[in-house]
Amino acid sequence: MHRQDPALYIHLCVYIVGLPPKRCRGRKQTVACLHHFDGEKSVAISPRLQSYDETVREGHTQYGFPVVGQILKNTRGKTMKKVLFATTAIVAFAGAAAADVAVSGSAELGIADLDHNGDDELGFFSSVDVRFSMTGETDGGLAFGATIDLDDALETATNGEIGDNTDNTSNDYTIFVSGAFGTLTFGDTDGAMDWALTEGGNVGNPGSIADGETSYSGYAGSYLDGNGDGMIARYDYSFGDYAFAVSVEQGVADAENGFAVGFKGNVAGVSFGIAHQSGTADATGDEAELTGVSLGYGFGALNAGIMIATGEDRAGADRDLMQIGLGYSAGALSLHANYAEDDVDGTGKADGFGVAAKYDLGGGAGVHFGYGDGTNAAGADNGRWSLGMAMSF
Repeated sequence: MHRQDPALYIHLCVYIVGLPPKRCRGRKQTVACLHHFDGEKSVAISPRLQSYDETVREGHTQYGFPVVGQILKNTRGKTMKKVLFATTAIVAFAGAAAADVAVSGSAELGIADLDHNGDDELGFFSSVDVRFSMTGETDGGLAFGATIDLDDALETATNGEIGDNTDNTSNDYTIFVSGAFGTLTFGDTDGAMDWALTEGGNVGNPGSIADGETSYSGYAGSYLDGNGDGMIARYDYSFGDYAFAVSVEQGVADAENGFAVGFKGNVAGVSFGIAHQSGTADATGDEAELTGVSLGYGFGALNAGIMIATGEDRAGADRDLMQIGLGYSAGALSLHANYAEDDVDGTGKADGFGVAAKYDLGGGAGVHFGYGDGTNAAGADNGRWSLGMAMSF
């Protein structure tokens, strides 16, 4: 081994962070634990080590640290400074094994009707996103983490510092703490009603690049979430096949906060949800309310679901929502269709339908098609469609 080979030290650090020894997994990554090593795995992760010792096996290094024992056998006569550097780098990175930062991404490209008003406006469609997911666990077993999308981070940065919600504006990220007591989530997350109920557009829907199948007039996808500043705190707890949640959304400009409660479960293969939500108040103090239920069932490759909700809008007018969804999958092909209506007394009914299809190409890529067409309360028709490829990394 050449005495000036910094790449080797990098490989050593990757070994420590990326794959602790078998006996250390699930345990605190102490130096004593890392004193044992899985040499075969180190060779697999770091091919550069293979040329130094083909016969490395799991064991206990006489030099006190994983792999370093094998390396030192081949570096006798080298300066102590180099040895101390490698050892210090390994110890410094060993603590990172207790936490995890995962990076994933997605990209979409294709063509789409970019106009929502019924006029054809064909154009190119493209989207790229990078998602950061950070998780960790305390010594007592308390899990914690946060997620943020790169596009959300850039958008948030134009309105204020990321991570600062003191100005009562929404930030597009989530932070959670979870344990035996349940899970507490803050940020751009679902309220308890949206969490508990299954929308018609979520029944076996493979998705499309422009989401036209769930963005037409008459489709209410988030219920009363977003009536405030979008910052939601939700607590949920699961027991067996059942779970319940409560949530609060901050009001805007000192308006009353919104509240929601939900319960969901599965009985004999039938999924169900029931929820109530009181939205945040407007400037005059008026609030909207909704109470809803959803049912879902799978028939082999076919899935079906229905959601019904009723309540009042902020003006006190009766409001009724209804959504039906179907999903079918066979091999690489996935199909979906939904119908929805949003009827407000005295204003009129908006309704429409959506369809989506996907052909899975494998490797995280697929060809997607989506179409949605709706009529608003004033009778105006609107729709959009898209065709393209979606990729996940």
